[in-house]
Amino acid sequence: MSFDRKKFSITKNYIQKGPARSGQAIQTVAFIVAHDTGNPGSTASGNRDYFNYTQPSASAHTFIDDGTIMEMIPLREKAWHVRYNVKTDNQRFGKDANHAAIGVELCYGGNIDFKEAYKRYVWYHAYLCKKFGLNPQTDIVAHATLDPSRRTDPHNALNQYGIAFDDFIRDVTRELKEIPAKNKENNSVQEVPTDVKQIRIKDVKEIRIEGLHTYGSPNWEDKTGPIVEENYIFTVKRKLIVDDYPMYQLISGWYITAAEKYVEIYKKGK
Repeated sequence: MSFDRKKFSITKNYIQKGPARSGQAIQTVAFIVAHDTGNPGSTASGNRDYFNYTQPSASAHTFIDDGTIMEMIPLREKAWHVRYNVKTDNQRFGKDANHAAIGVELCYGGNIDFKEAYKRYVWYHAYLCKKFGLNPQTDIVAHATLDPSRRTDPHNALNQYGIAFDDFIRDVTRELKEIPAKNKENNSVQEVPTDVKQIRIKDVKEIRIEGLHTYGSPNWEDKTGPIVEENYIFTVKRKLIVDDYPMYQLISGWYITAAEKYVEIYKKGK
């Protein structure tokens, strides 16, 4: 089944140019930053009007509540949704978030029906992944991850309703592929030729802090394998494409991402 682009409508009501909207272009959309407003009860249209008329030196591309997905800055323009003097975005993605990422805000609390808002929030992240060729497993990051000393979003909102950030990423992945939540055998797996014999886990800050998941089966949701650390070397049994994303099966029986962002080909003496 293919992604349903028409499941929800998107309202495009762009704010005027000013401190909140510079009009500067994003050259390449490389990832998505998931936010919440931190302002319970504020709506998508209310936030749009605030940024339009108040013009603070901050913004996001899209605000989502229980009835509206509001794009207030064009997706090919920069928005100011992550502080410049934090470096996690550069370390993790090689780019500054304001120059290469879409910022998406979840409206919650007050009279907002969270269930309906969350459905739209999940769908819209899947829509962006489809539109820009992104992998929700690796290319959606929480604002709190990029600026942990100051921000707790979107965990702040999600956790109030019993949803962990990993749950959210799984929901986006299901939405993108339309895999029924109770049918994990329904994913797409294809073996592809490879000359790779061994791989090494890259020494990047994200892995040094959190480690890298391995999987018990060729399924991105099956995070039952051990978490591995940077510079570990593994022998490859075969290469797969799992739901359109590359994965290695290791000789140990575990599975691991084949994304070049996290693993590299290893040859002795190099």
